[in-house]
Amino acid sequence: MKKQFIRQWTLLLLFALAITPAALAQKTGLERVHENVRVTPYPQQDNPLYLNPSPLIVPVEMRKADYLEFQLSQEQTFPKGKTLQSKPLAWCMFNPHRVLENGTWYWRFRSVDKAGKAGEWSATYNFSVSEDIPQFVTPTFDAFMKNMPKGYPRIYCFLEEGLKKAKGNIQTSPEYKDLTNRAQRALNNNYETHPTPL
Repeated sequence: MKKQFIRQWTLLLLFALAITPAALAQKTGLERVHENVRVTPYPQQDNPLYLNPSPLIVPVEMRKADYLEFQLSQEQTFPKGKTLQSKPLAWCMFNPHRVLENGTWYWRFRSVDKAGKAGEWSATYNFSVSEDIPQFVTPTFDAFMKNMPKGYPRIYCFLEEGLKKAKGNIQTSPEYKDLTNRAQRALNNNYETHPTPL
């Protein structure tokens, strides 16, 4: 039973590794969507949006303290009451978690240290939102945790019925034998003495 459990998890791990994109995007340049190492804030006017709301992303080298604070507004002066302002965040990204209205949006960021001392605001960046951009609003982390199913599988809870049926038929899948063979070879490797570990 334990060996079968390990084999199934190894099989899942190998499957996940197999679907990882093989090629990384190219570095910098407006004709590309992503950079290998981000060197410019995103989004800017010349970046076509692929999603509404778009995350605001800052290159890690532009963060000068422990946290980043973001402002997002449809007015370039960032007036109170008409500006979304994040709390100081430990990561270089902000998601507004709501659909952004059509039009031009302005955003900026600043570094904030552990004592709460804020630096100067960055340059102001802008981007445009239009009707044709697909809308996909993700919940805040607190809302996500509150609504996460308590049973398992927690993330793929919509697959639960299919999983019950699949357990009885998994060995008939054309990929089953190949994947279990790969998993068994991985289990049989001695990585302590392997000359080229993964």
